[in-house]
Amino acid sequence: MKIYLHIGAPRTGTTTLQALLHKNRQNLRRLGIEYPKVGYIDDVNGDAQHVLSFSLMHTYPEFARRGNKKTREEAWGELKEAMAQMPSRTEAVVLSSEAFADLPKESIEFIRDFFAEDDLEVLYIVRDSKSWHASMATQQVKLHPYLTEMPSPFQGDPNQVRDQHLKAWHEAGLNVIEFQYGRTAMQDLLAHMGINLKTLDRVASLNVKLAPMILELLMRLNQTEIDPRRRGALNARIDQWWSDYKRVFLDEPDVPSLIRRVQSECAKDPDYMSGLQAKFAQMGKNVYWMPTYKSSIKSLFQKKKKDPPVVTDVSSLRSARVPEMVIDLFQRIDALHLTKAENTSSRAVILQWIGEYCGWKSLVPVPDRNSAPKKPAPEKKPEANPSEEKVAEAATDEPTDSEAEAEKT
Repeated sequence: MKIYLHIGAPRTGTTTLQALLHKNRQNLRRLGIEYPKVGYIDDVNGDAQHVLSFSLMHTYPEFARRGNKKTREEAWGELKEAMAQMPSRTEAVVLSSEAFADLPKESIEFIRDFFAEDDLEVLYIVRDSKSWHASMATQQVKLHPYLTEMPSPFQGDPNQVRDQHLKAWHEAGLNVIEFQYGRTAMQDLLAHMGINLKTLDRVASLNVKLAPMILELLMRLNQTEIDPRRRGALNARIDQWWSDYKRVFLDEPDVPSLIRRVQSECAKDPDYMSGLQAKFAQMGKNVYWMPTYKSSIKSLFQKKKKDPPVVTDVSSLRSARVPEMVIDLFQRIDALHLTKAENTSSRAVILQWIGEYCGWKSLVPVPDRNSAPKKPAPEKKPEANPSEEKVAEAATDEPTDSEAEAEKT
């Protein structure tokens, strides 16, 4: 059987490729190609065979769920069993995990021997070292080790990353088919496997590039006192927030112009933000492990946290002319169950950041529909003289006070 083993490199569109393959499992099956749901790091939201690669590492990554930390024999035994049960017309199997690129030689030799009776092809997307290191630094701002400043640009060999990833594969006697990173890299890789990208159900481009302003915000937040587990969830939520808006407003060049545009639209249409949020819900989430991670964070702090849950006071923020996009971000952060101190410090950083870059107090205010204006107290009418009462009686069919008094007596 033909085996296509996609090993990365990381930061070359691997997340989007894996989401695409997972979403089109049935379409691929019609072509005689299997993308097995084996080795997923998350049984519900996973989309790649990361457990297969993790089980061959010396130690499991910290973010891997305890329940899915399987031994080499368990993980690869499940794959062997799944391959034995595949339809008879299956011609090829696709496996993908960028963690394969970092395996030691002895683990690669295990893979070579595991597929000894199959036709194994190893696929790798090459990215020049300078841009790869810059992209990886951005990732390390969002995730561990939560950088607070960007490192100096890489100045070494352009092929340093490629050589480092492929050295052990070559030493194990395996040939690696390489594709150049760029706009057509995914299309070229799929075409090599006999898959036409245009025939697949599309997915949104994942891991949207962070704007410099967003990166600056995350580095400022990384300097605050937040528990590392909650810090990862907070950064992921901000990343999701930016990705949602950027996918809808592709033509906006930077964060301030996007914030001003959303604010202007919300001032014209009170339902504009709710329409945007419905659109975001349709696009789905771009961090596949977030739902499970969020639920574990929630259960952890429901047991130990003494502070009551924070709920964003939308009316007060609108009165202070805080932009609607930032209010939306605060509401997303509410669900993370940060402590009171963490909430206070993170919101202060966000408001200071948006004030420096956007001058948000000069934006068009958005009326708050939840706080209706108070009705003025009714004016007391002066007592009418007898002649005025006669005019009023003539202008209405309702009984006057004097007629009501007469009826009572």
